[in-house]
Amino acid sequence: MPHAQSTTPTSGTVAVRLSRSKKARVVLIACVVPLLALPCAPFVGIAVDIYHSKRERHRLLHETDHRALLAASRQLMRDYGIQHIADPANDPRVPLIIRELGPSYMDISAQQVRVELHGGFDHYGFIAYPEGADTGDGWGKLTDGLFYYTE
Repeated sequence: MPHAQSTTPTSGTVAVRLSRSKKARVVLIACVVPLLALPCAPFVGIAVDIYHSKRERHRLLHETDHRALLAASRQLMRDYGIQHIADPANDPRVPLIIRELGPSYMDISAQQVRVELHGGFDHYGFIAYPEGADTGDGWGKLTDGLFYYTE
């Protein structure tokens, strides 16, 4: 039979028969394509991380009630003194307004609350100071006593 197809007379379906060399090519392509795509996987992860970082940064800077965030941070300073919270996104002691930002870690002291929202090559977050504290030159100021930082 010269063609790769044959029709069965009773059902009318087409059966495809591949030669050995065609089967080998299909298997080879099925194995090689994922191997060629594998080096691209880290770049996909980086692109997703960049997108997430930009979205969360915008949320902090433009969609968050900064005065409520400052009030919650100051309450933490009064209630907990010196603490390092390794998983603040899931810690019930952390006010909801902070947990909703998805923090990766948090340091609390009487002088400040420092919350990192994104790590890696794109560190950023916010620092809250107690009322009446000398807070420097105002770089990244969100409101009196609350500052955005990036590294």
